[in-house]
Amino acid sequence: MISCTWVCSTWSKKPTLLLAICLGMIPLIQAQPNPCASLDSLHIVVLGSSTAAGAGASTADSAWVSRYRHALQALNPANALTNLAQGGYNTFRLMPTGFVPPPGRPSPDTTRNITAALSLQPDAIIINLPSNDAGIGHGVAGQLANFDTILSLAALAGVPVWMCTTQPRNYSNQNTLQIQLDMRDSILIRYTPRVLDFWSGLEDSTSLGWIDPAFDSGDGVHLNDAGHALLYQRARAADLPGQLYEAPSVPDLALARLPGLISDLCGDANQWLPLLLHNLGASSSDSLDMYLQRVGPAGDTIMQSLTYYAALGTCETDTIGFWLDMQAAGSYALRAWLAANDTFAGNDSLSWAEEVTGTPQLAISGDTLCVGDSSLLLASASAGDRIYWYADAAGDSILGQGPLLELGPVDSSRQVYAQAARGLPYFSDSLVAQSQPGIHWNGFMFDLIATETLTLDSLAIRIFDPGQQAVEIYVRDSTHQGAELTPNAWTLHATDTVFVPQEDAWTMLHFPAMDLATGDTLAIYLQLSTPSARLSYAWATQPATTSTPELTLWSGSGISHQFSAVYFPRHLNARLFYHFGHRPLGDCASALVPVDVWAHTAPVASFTGSFSGDTLWLSPTPSPGATYLWDLGQGPQDLGDSTVFAMPEPDSLIEISLLVSNACGTDTATQSFLLSSLGLPASSPRFSIGPNPFQDQIGIRGEGHGHLWLELWDAQGRKVQERGFPVQGSWEIDWKIPGVAAGLYILTARLGENRAHWRVQATPRD
Repeated sequence: MISCTWVCSTWSKKPTLLLAICLGMIPLIQAQPNPCASLDSLHIVVLGSSTAAGAGASTADSAWVSRYRHALQALNPANALTNLAQGGYNTFRLMPTGFVPPPGRPSPDTTRNITAALSLQPDAIIINLPSNDAGIGHGVAGQLANFDTILSLAALAGVPVWMCTTQPRNYSNQNTLQIQLDMRDSILIRYTPRVLDFWSGLEDSTSLGWIDPAFDSGDGVHLNDAGHALLYQRARAADLPGQLYEAPSVPDLALARLPGLISDLCGDANQWLPLLLHNLGASSSDSLDMYLQRVGPAGDTIMQSLTYYAALGTCETDTIGFWLDMQAAGSYALRAWLAANDTFAGNDSLSWAEEVTGTPQLAISGDTLCVGDSSLLLASASAGDRIYWYADAAGDSILGQGPLLELGPVDSSRQVYAQAARGLPYFSDSLVAQSQPGIHWNGFMFDLIATETLTLDSLAIRIFDPGQQAVEIYVRDSTHQGAELTPNAWTLHATDTVFVPQEDAWTMLHFPAMDLATGDTLAIYLQLSTPSARLSYAWATQPATTSTPELTLWSGSGISHQFSAVYFPRHLNARLFYHFGHRPLGDCASALVPVDVWAHTAPVASFTGSFSGDTLWLSPTPSPGATYLWDLGQGPQDLGDSTVFAMPEPDSLIEISLLVSNACGTDTATQSFLLSSLGLPASSPRFSIGPNPFQDQIGIRGEGHGHLWLELWDAQGRKVQERGFPVQGSWEIDWKIPGVAAGLYILTARLGENRAHWRVQATPRD
């Protein structure tokens, strides 16, 4: 069991820092959202004017309220947001039903006021009135009085209200502008902490109270998409779901997974597996035992445990984790659980699976060949892996791809390098065009503009009518505008038959891939084959673009069946899947593995011999890849690349041959060796010599007739000189031996059956 005291930063409504030490763990993990935020299903109502209604945004989905609704429902699909905002509204329009306004002021809208909002029984209300009160000359005191009335009614109903500050607006009247500034400050002072700051960051740095041009939709009143995005970020950062959560009176500890748990999908023998520990209830300071079981691809099981000692407050989160061996490729079954005694045990355990791609492994085969031949190298990996060949260890120069590499002709031995890669050899992405569907019609046209060479693989769209539907996909190498009603301007690319399970269901369309080069425009027309069948898309006041770094979608036009009518502009609901670029090493790659290519030449036979007593040691000159056959007088024998030979008696002469062979040829060398009795008296029954020592020549005397044969051998048994002389009677011969190096030699003489040998000393010339 691992005992840890943690050093962690934790999320809470009142941030705290726990100071201690955790041995063997990673102490720093990015702060996590409030874990309590997703537990309750909430209903939030928005009251306000044109900004809350979406004015200035290019599409309804780009407005801050729509984006906030999507965020709430991503947190918990049961969350709901009702938007009662209406363009042009001020505080009087939101006053309770029955309120009688001062003369000249508008009456409450009973369908969009605080009374209407409270009738929906919301969990919270947001009020967003940026500037219209100032525009009608309604001062700060009057606005605050109206707000106090609205908030008092909400408080009686037990509904918290978050107030938005005023927003910059390009008022030219300084009195009106001053109302805006004073109202901003008053809201911050009076209603904090339940205030959303919708002013900071939006004001022009050079014109007090005006909209920064970067956020101006163009009318000096409303915000563009970037401005709405900033308002959305402020609303989301306020964490209303977390603020509205009511924790139970006892601790409720829960485990949760972090997105992207596995840091190395290629496999790691020491993989860090982080988990989140939430406290969804009252503060807890008790120690806690945690366990994890890992079942690997081969069925091997590992169990680990640790003890957590830190206190954990309400809605606080900490990060815990385990080190695991997850090196092998395949699926890992994981289960984590707490040994906790809290009231709610249903969230104390997790079970899930993780897939590890694994690092590919290479099996290689080098080659041995002759200089000038071609080489064939082989490398193998798992099915689906790619193999690359490189000229150097840096991998800078690629030689080829695939299991075989042919090199040739090869002039010398060398190394090349092989590498295996796993995973797609390109980048994949998708473009999402989202809008709130409200129109149901048969067909839709849109344009794609490629900013990088790519391939469109598939797309998902919303189809309104359930059941089996045939979708015709037409294409055109240009914009669709101007060709909406011209069938012969289009080419049928594919027809895909799909099943739609319910109204407005997302449905994937498959078709032959479409290639786009950088700068290409491709128009696509989606038509349901059944004339009465309908797609789902959205009404719009102006066309819109949706982009990724590689692709832009320009949307678009609704089309009646068979090119019969045009409805422009319209916005598409679609997700386009494509791939691009070159990623040769994919997700995981092996190291570069050296592969040897041995290039041999034909051998040159050569060997040396040396005596040790009466033993002659023979050593060949090495020749790569060669075999050696020795002939020591009894025929060729495979004695390896070195051997020894013992001569039977002194003064014997033997001829030794060596045959060297490799794949590139053969060669033979022959030498004669004499084993002399250098340590014995010279044997010379019928001959004599002199002088000894000698310089350049030596004299030999004797009797007999025939052919006298003289040989001079060095101390290693190698013949240095030889010569024959005809003789008869009593004779004396002077044998001139120029250039003989100083040293000890053996001189042999042979005349017929008579033999003799002497140990002689050659001295250097003066």
